Amino acid sequence: MASASEKQLLHKMMIHMDPSGFGGHDNTQILQSAPDIIKRIKKRSPEQCSDQFKVTCVQFFIHYYTLRMFALAPPSPEFGMGGPGDPHEMPEIDPNDLEIFKSDQARDMEYAWRLLDSNFAAEHIKNTAVLLKIEIGQRLESSVKLADALDSITGSPNIQTQMVSFTAAPLIGRWQKFIEIGEKLPPIAFEQFSGVSQSMPVPDYTVLFQMANEENAQALPIPDPTNLPWEQFHIGSIRVKFKDLNCEEFTEKREELLTEIHQSEENVKWEDVPNPNSIHLRRMGSIFQCISFSESPQQLCGIYRDDTIRVRGKTQAVMGPPDIDPELIMSGQVRVDPDQLQILIQEESWNLTRDEENPNLFKGEYEMHNYTPLKPGEIITDPDKAPLHMTFDLELELCTTEEFLQNQLESQNQMKETATVVDKIVTDFDELELD
Repeated sequence: MASASEKQLLHKMMIHMDPSGFGGHDNTQILQSAPDIIKRIKKRSPEQCSDQFKVTCVQFFIHYYTLRMFALAPPSPEFGMGGPGDPHEMPEIDPNDLEIFKSDQARDMEYAWRLLDSNFAAEHIKNTAVLLKIEIGQRLESSVKLADALDSITGSPNIQTQMVSFTAAPLIGRWQKFIEIGEKLPPIAFEQFSGVSQSMPVPDYTVLFQMANEENAQALPIPDPTNLPWEQFHIGSIRVKFKDLNCEEFTEKREELLTEIHQSEENVKWEDVPNPNSIHLRRMGSIFQCISFSESPQQLCGIYRDDTIRVRGKTQAVMGPPDIDPELIMSGQVRVDPDQLQILIQEESWNLTRDEENPNLFKGEYEMHNYTPLKPGEIITDPDKAPLHMTFDLELELCTTEEFLQNQLESQNQMKETATVVDKIVTDFDELELD
């Protein structure tokens, strides 16, 4: 039974976790008051806390650090369609603020793990604690903790447990389990995974499931969790070169586009991708995750291997009449006749192999596919709506942390020099300098 002081803290936490406040104007209050609440919670020994108190504390920690993450880096603009080019501007994050966030989260999530790793009397709360362990294991980027949590799931799992297990299994290389669970999940579960990946910085487990089946991942040996690090790869450069395109049966459309592309020699030369480190290539245990460099960036993911980088992503956008904002349609704020809607799919994939002479260099192909899904029996007759499949040569070169920091410093100095020059304007007629 909860003590009086526990009840007081439970009341405070429940007020702050009211769903009506999530993402709204009340977030400032929780961001300000949560550190003091957490400080009071952490004075307690996990073994002396009630079951409900422990679980609620962990949910409160997760809620608080999710809000804090969004406050640190607001969500990116919506995805659209486009070819290779400048990525959307990523939110500017102060490196010091980011390090403080990571340090605070790691410290508090370790305590959350202690809460979940203590004894539970109630069986149904014990099951909830196991699922929360998987969430905390990911927050701590610990393959060992994830394996511990996944292995502690017993009995016949319900749909929620299956879905949570499905997201944990590939991170620690349990590919056979991942595929077995995926084969039993309903189609709506995969729709949810894809939807979440378009709005949150998480892998698209639907895409990962397809790749695992294609690459016969269940035959891979189960790795030791202690040998599955989570790490960021710094990218020194990325460059692409147009190779070919295909419009399926619309051959005239293909020739028209090829003629347009080859009118300028610049279109078929190697092109450097600006700000390559914004790709955020990461190893998360047994998988890769990154952000594409197209004009409409999306989450890419794939199976981690030492000598290859194979990642893929898929997004969809709903387009309505030109005078209606697509966001209003997607959010349900505006209803449109289904016949006026058009769904656009964008798929991207990299298939790169490590260079034998330069271990930091990966070479291969980049593909982009834009198309509209068809209903049974439906055909496209308008060439302007023809599917577009584009292929590029792609080279990606990794760099060390020291080289990355040096590149960042040079870039910042260059920006300062540019700002200094722009600070003084010389008029055309009297050569006066305006400060």
